[in-house]
Amino acid sequence: MFSSLLITLVALATAAQAAPTPLYYIPVFPKGGNGGSAQTGNTGSVNGGDVINDGFFISNAIGANKAGSGGISWSGDAFAGQGGYFGGNGGNAVTGSTGSANGGSVINAGGFIANSVGTNKAGNGGITRSGQAYAGNGKRSYIPLYYAPIKGGNGGNAQTGNTGSVNGGGVLNEGFAIKNSFGSNAAGYGGVSWSGDAFAGQGGYFGGNGGNAQTGHTGNANGGDTINSGQFISNGIFSNQAGSGGISRSGQAFAGNGV
Repeated sequence: MFSSLLITLVALATAAQAAPTPLYYIPVFPKGGNGGSAQTGNTGSVNGGDVINDGFFISNAIGANKAGSGGISWSGDAFAGQGGYFGGNGGNAVTGSTGSANGGSVINAGGFIANSVGTNKAGNGGITRSGQAYAGNGKRSYIPLYYAPIKGGNGGNAQTGNTGSVNGGGVLNEGFAIKNSFGSNAAGYGGVSWSGDAFAGQGGYFGGNGGNAQTGHTGNANGGDTINSGQFISNGIFSNQAGSGGISRSGQAFAGNGV
């Protein structure tokens, strides 16, 4: 009986040694962080135009010589941020710089220049605007176990293009014996130069990535000038009407996704 009890104890001890060691899961502290970043572009000048009479025997009737007003130079909003939680990243958002939107000037330089009622109208500045850039997102992606956390994060990136100038056109009478009749010499107005919005962002969950979205730069949309340069120039009613600037606009760029 004693021998059978001894055999039983030996068997229990062997079984205890053969049992696997319990696996304890150690949580990994999530990384989080990131986000931030957001930069708006520089804006151009929006000065009003000048009126200059420089010479001798220059006659200006009622309402002659009107310089252009400044327009709008507007950099879009940049939001960015987010990230955090467990996957981090996000951030990045840059809006483009905008061009100038100056009003045109009127210059009479020379001798014997006669400007009738309502002549010499310089153009106003237009609107130059960069789009909004949002970016951000990212985050998520962690396994709170012993194993290393998988990727997640990313997102971010979004940049709008720079915009051109939209200056109003000017009027220049330069020379000798220039006669401008009613309503003559109207310079063109500045148009619109506008870059589209760029959103980007997203990513996160388990695979991350996403991001990247950039809109193109836009060109100038300046109003045309009216120039009378020489001698013995006579302009009839409503002559010399310069063209106004049109619209230069880049499309929107969304991008993002991933996960």
